[in-house]
Amino acid sequence: MAAILRSAAELTTLTPTQKRVVEKIAAGHSNQQAATELGMKTGTLGGHVMSIGHKFGVASRPAKVHAALASGQACAPDAPASVPNFAEDELRLLHAVATRSENDEIAAAAGIAPVLVTTRIRDLVEKASAVNSSHLIGLAHAWTLLGARTTPESGTPAVPPPTSPHRPVSGGTR
Repeated sequence: MAAILRSAAELTTLTPTQKRVVEKIAAGHSNQQAATELGMKTGTLGGHVMSIGHKFGVASRPAKVHAALASGQACAPDAPASVPNFAEDELRLLHAVATRSENDEIAAAAGIAPVLVTTRIRDLVEKASAVNSSHLIGLAHAWTLLGARTTPESGTPAVPPPTSPHRPVSGGTR
């Protein structure tokens, strides 16, 4: 039997269930909360989360959220109208959390010591009134700090994404 070759677009296209899963994670839900709301077992949800990471070549939950939202395949969560006033170094860290999976990679991209990564991420989560770092990335997308806001009705960006010199989402080994 001949092998079926698939395009990159086909390999990175999320299923409807994966879209719902990533939207729950972007809204700050734990695996247990998301599984309950979606009517599935926690292990099944975890399998979907892993598949999302494989499709985009990323390991951390925030990077999975970012990849799905940046691709326009999932919608960012509702966010407060008031955007926190993030300093330039905080925005650099926010982008690093979204595009890197390992703390040493995040530290290098953000220009901070690796020992400070967890504390600084926690500070960003608190400043954004987010539940966790995945929710932080979801809110950042809603505020168009990491790209365009995707509308639930159309699944297309509501505003054009800002031009960014930042590197694309990279994979990790976590």
